[in-house]
Amino acid sequence: DINIDMWTREYNQTSRFGSLSPNIVLRLYSSKTVRHALIRTNQLAAKYDGLDLAGKTIIDERNKLLRECEPCKQYYIVVIMQPASSDSKRNIVGERMRVVTFEDLKDTFYLTNEKGEKRNIFKFVPPSSDGGFATFYVERLDKDGTPLLSLASRKLIANWKVGSTNERAGYLMDRKVEFDVTKMIVESEVDF
Repeated sequence: DINIDMWTREYNQTSRFGSLSPNIVLRLYSSKTVRHALIRTNQLAAKYDGLDLAGKTIIDERNKLLRECEPCKQYYIVVIMQPASSDSKRNIVGERMRVVTFEDLKDTFYLTNEKGEKRNIFKFVPPSSDGGFATFYVERLDKDGTPLLSLASRKLIANWKVGSTNERAGYLMDRKVEFDVTKMIVESEVDF
């Protein structure tokens, strides 16, 4: 009975003049729940349940990085993407984020909790194509080895300060996107 929406936010930037961007999805990729949902989506697309053992082994090998996710142990990983849609012939995230660099983002994208404790971006991987997605790696622990989120946490906030160096991509995301951490608890742990 786990709702994947707890780890995903879809939003559309609007102004009094109408929509500024297509629907954009911010997904908490380092969540095991999210990665397992992506694995199952891949399995369904490959008709996994009807495959023989050799076919299943091939699909399992393709999903190995999603399942194990070694970087998830050290970083909170956030993905920003634009879902495929018949309304949109262009992927704005792919087009605009391809030109953004880590230097553009290092002081403008970070995560905070409800206490204002902050974790900075450590690495940024831009989309590899105009149809791709952007991946943000954020420090999991502070200098004392304490994670940003605990069972006592209430909110996770993805912050995006629009600055002159990343203007091209700045309007893609709300300045703050909030997640309710209390709904992200799985097996007595914060799943992110």
